[in-house]
Amino acid sequence: MKKSANPQTEKHAKTDHERQRPVQGWGPVFRGALAELSGHSWLQNFLIGLALLLIWPLIGVTVMKSYRATIIGFGLGITILVWIGVIVLLHQAKETDDAKPSAPVDTRKDRPRVFFNLTMLKKPLTVGEKAVIQFVLRNNGTKDAHVTFRDNTYYFNVKPFKDNFAYQPYAPTSADIAAGQDINGELRFDWVATKDKLAALESGDAQLLFYARGEYLDDNGKTYPLPFCRMWDKDINGNLILCPDGVKLAENSDQDKKGECPTEFVPDALAKSEPVPAAKRVGHGSGAPSITWQSRYPRFKWTDYTEDYFYDAVWRWKYRPEMGGKEPRDIRPSCPECDSPLRKIGGTSKVDLDKGRTVSLQCGQHVRLYHFQSLSYDDFDGIRELILERLQNGQWEEVVKRQYDARSGIV
Repeated sequence: MKKSANPQTEKHAKTDHERQRPVQGWGPVFRGALAELSGHSWLQNFLIGLALLLIWPLIGVTVMKSYRATIIGFGLGITILVWIGVIVLLHQAKETDDAKPSAPVDTRKDRPRVFFNLTMLKKPLTVGEKAVIQFVLRNNGTKDAHVTFRDNTYYFNVKPFKDNFAYQPYAPTSADIAAGQDINGELRFDWVATKDKLAALESGDAQLLFYARGEYLDDNGKTYPLPFCRMWDKDINGNLILCPDGVKLAENSDQDKKGECPTEFVPDALAKSEPVPAAKRVGHGSGAPSITWQSRYPRFKWTDYTEDYFYDAVWRWKYRPEMGGKEPRDIRPSCPECDSPLRKIGGTSKVDLDKGRTVSLQCGQHVRLYHFQSLSYDDFDGIRELILERLQNGQWEEVVKRQYDARSGIV
C-alpha cells in the first residue's frame, strides 16, 4: 500500500491554496443583503429592523456591561432600522412606478398620417382687405383620410396679452386625402386690417392669432387630432408661425355664447379708430367662408409630359396625338446650366449590335460633354425609348408633378 503524504505538507499546501483565492470583497455581500430586503414585505422588514434595534442594546448590557455601550448599541440599532425603512420605501416606489400604465402609443404603420406641410398668408396684410391663409396638407400614411375643420376663429390680442382663447362656432368643412397625396386649400377670416392695427402689430403692441379645430378619420372611423393655430409674425416668410406654447384654446364661455362683448376683448388703443356697438364681438370672430379646398395639382394629361432629364441633360419634345399613338417627336437636348442647345460632336460611328453606339453632345457655353447610347443610327433613338417607357409605366406623372412644384415655388 502506498503511504500517504506528509500531513504537515498537506496542511501547508491547503493553506497556500486558500491564500491564492481571489478576495470577493464586501460589494456582493451588500448587494445580496439589499436584494434580500427588497424581496421581503414591509412588515417582515420592520420586524427585522426592530429585532436589530433590540439586539444591539442587549449586547451592550449583557456582554460589554457598559451604559455607554448600551447607548451606542441603541443608536446603531436606530440607524439600521432607518436604513431598512429607506430601502423598503425606495423599492415600493419603484414597484409603483413600474405598475403605472404607460400612455398608449400608436405604432401602427397601416394608418393615415396627415400634417400641415405649408401654411402662409396668401398675401401680406393689407389695409381694407381680409386675411387669407394658404395651406398644404400631406398624407404620408398608407391609408386614405377624411379631414374636417370647424370653428375657424381669429383673435386680435393687445397688451396685456391673453393666453386663453375661445373657439367661435362655425360650420365644419371636409375633404378626402388619399394616401401619399397632397391637397391645398385656403382659410378665410373676417378680420380686416386697418392702419392702426398694422402699426400695433409691427410695433409688437398687438398679436394676431388664427386657429381652428381639426381632425381626420381613417376608414375604420378612428379619429386623429389635427390642431391648427398660427400667429402673425413680421420677420418670417409667409408671416405665420406656430402659436407659442403658452397659448390655450378652450370652449366658448357662456358670455360669448350670448353675444355680449367683454371689455377685455376691446382693444383700448384702437377704440377710436374702430368704434363698435357693445353687442358686436371685437378682436375675435369666425371666418366666412370657411375653407376653399382644391387639389394641389391640376388634372395632368400624358401630353403634359414634354420635358425630362436623362444623362445629366435636359430633354424636350412634342407630340402629334392627332396622328395616333404617343410617339415623342422633335426631341431636343439642352444644357442644364444655361439652357442652350447641345450640339453633336464627332461623327457617326458604326452601331454595335449588343451595345449600340455612343453619341456625344457639347454645350457651346460650357466645357462639358454629354455621352449616351443610341440603339440605331438615329442619335436620339435611346432617348425616345426612355420617354416611351415612362409613358407606359406611369412614371411620367411624378416627373410632371415635380416640375409643377418647382415652378410654383413649393420646393
